[in-house]
Amino acid sequence: MNKQDPWFIYERAVAFASLLLTEDKNVVVRPHTGPDINMELLVEVLKNGKSALRFFGVHLVGSLDLPPLQNMDERVLAHCGHEPVEAALPICAFVVGVRKPEGLCRWIVEPVLVEGQPHLQQNQEPNWQALDSSRVAQLIAQVNDWYAAQKNQLTSKNGISSKI
Repeated sequence: MNKQDPWFIYERAVAFASLLLTEDKNVVVRPHTGPDINMELLVEVLKNGKSALRFFGVHLVGSLDLPPLQNMDERVLAHCGHEPVEAALPICAFVVGVRKPEGLCRWIVEPVLVEGQPHLQQNQEPNWQALDSSRVAQLIAQVNDWYAAQKNQLTSKNGISSKI
């Protein structure tokens, strides 16, 4: 958030993002603040209502109105830095205009499967999509698939049977 923005913009952006994310009862949203980390929300995806240690981060950029799409990446990169992000978990950017409210999102560090193997991919191409209930459900499913593939990879390498 920009220090010149009124205090309520950040709070409303967090509320809107949290509302969309927690429409799924298997999602818990926690505020995340820390030095040198541009991630405002830590999202945990539960499995059958219990913690399965499946997390992804949300970098949240709020403004009174959504900025023009052609300036979206520039605005997000100004908040999180122009260097590639080193991350061990997926990170998504949410840009929220709080007047309506409305938003756009895209992966910064995307969980992908390459030939069934889980990878985190720096997502440099701007692929902004509407931030709505269906898109959030897709994000959560993508995170779940990535963690399931990680679990399968670990158990097959170690010959371990797991019920997680």
